[in-house]
Amino acid sequence: PPSNGRSRDGGAAPYRAETLRRPVTTGFDLKAFAVPVLLTVGLLLLIPAVWGTLLLAGFEVWASGREGAVTMAKAMLVCWPIALVLLGSAAFYAMQLRRERAAR
Repeated sequence: PPSNGRSRDGGAAPYRAETLRRPVTTGFDLKAFAVPVLLTVGLLLLIPAVWGTLLLAGFEVWASGREGAVTMAKAMLVCWPIALVLLGSAAFYAMQLRRERAAR
């Protein structure tokens, strides 16, 4: 093009049609990836939580006769809130995904 900034025919700059574009999706949806991960980890954390609760309630569970089992059971009680938060987050994300996909 000439150095004066005009097009070769001497007229104004060529007309460029403005089109409406959808945002480009990368194909990766973090929520869709996170739901099964949160569910899996949340369910796995329920195992030590239930074990600790049963041991402290006086049930005969695996390793209940070992030294330090009561201390470990008390420590495993922390798994309850973590598991519930993870499972709640998974449910919340799953509901959001369902709404987003229904809106499409």
